[in-house]
Amino acid sequence: MPGVGNFLGPLITLLLGSTGLNLDLVWRFALGFGAIPPALTAYHRWKLHKEDHAPTATGDDNAPALPEENTSGAVEHNGEKPKKRKLVVSWLQNKRTFWKYKWVLFGTTSTWFLFDITFYANGLFKETVVNILGLNGGSTPEEKIKNTALASLVIAAVALPGYWAAIPLVDRVGRKPIQMIGFVCVTLIFAFMGAFYKQLEQYPTLFFFIYGLSFFFSNFGPNTTTYIVPGEAFPSNIRATCHGISAAMGKLGAIVGVAAFVPVVDQYGIDVAFFACAVISILGLICTIFFVPETKGTSFEVMDEQEANDADAIAEQDERKPLAPSRAD
Repeated sequence: MPGVGNFLGPLITLLLGSTGLNLDLVWRFALGFGAIPPALTAYHRWKLHKEDHAPTATGDDNAPALPEENTSGAVEHNGEKPKKRKLVVSWLQNKRTFWKYKWVLFGTTSTWFLFDITFYANGLFKETVVNILGLNGGSTPEEKIKNTALASLVIAAVALPGYWAAIPLVDRVGRKPIQMIGFVCVTLIFAFMGAFYKQLEQYPTLFFFIYGLSFFFSNFGPNTTTYIVPGEAFPSNIRATCHGISAAMGKLGAIVGVAAFVPVVDQYGIDVAFFACAVISILGLICTIFFVPETKGTSFEVMDEQEANDADAIAEQDERKPLAPSRAD
């Protein structure tokens, strides 16, 4: 869906700009259009009751929910131990789980952070692409906006198939291989554009195509997988938190990319910025290789059962520990 949004954004702007509307209305309508998709889903999400989809300890979605388990993760229902247990553990067990998955969390946060630096910095380079293509002209602000929207639309059209390629292959090839492929390809593309930028300026169409490929392999790569993996790599008691931390690091990377690369381009040139993006992409590849797990085929039930078993084992160990002697003794 982000790829569709990236395509519809300049398309709506281009269509509204062609109607002769005032520019104040054009940008307001274009911005407001983004609120339509979530507004259409609001009613259905409101009707989606959480309890209708809460997993039960028996594994039967139609069975009544069991009473909340104790902190050890074990509970009895009608005198029988359930086959599957909902993972409800103590704060201390959550802390232990965080420590157990610390390197996985480092992998998901670092790759999302590094990728968003290059991805959002790459978006800043569109102005240079527009200038090379000769679309920066226009006698009026309306014409300039149309030209910019047209260039953004074509770039989005080149990038969009990256999502289409990722959707059928992410469950066949795997998340980690696709992320590695994406980082390798964008590294080579950034390095190539940095090394031959002066020559590529003489061939605007070729430069535009190669620049568009950087977005294609971003979408067929970390722009898809950095969102998927954090939602599958952690047990349920820390999954949402770890996904939120990973996403927050991605947004921090976006801020760094926008704030850092503008002065880099102004002072050293866009070719140096391309080389910097290549180096950052290599770091993302290294973090993917060593810290990101393959989550294809992950069973949340098995993962949560293992965490519940660990909670049981820790609780038993705590019970066996001798009590510290009191001062009265």
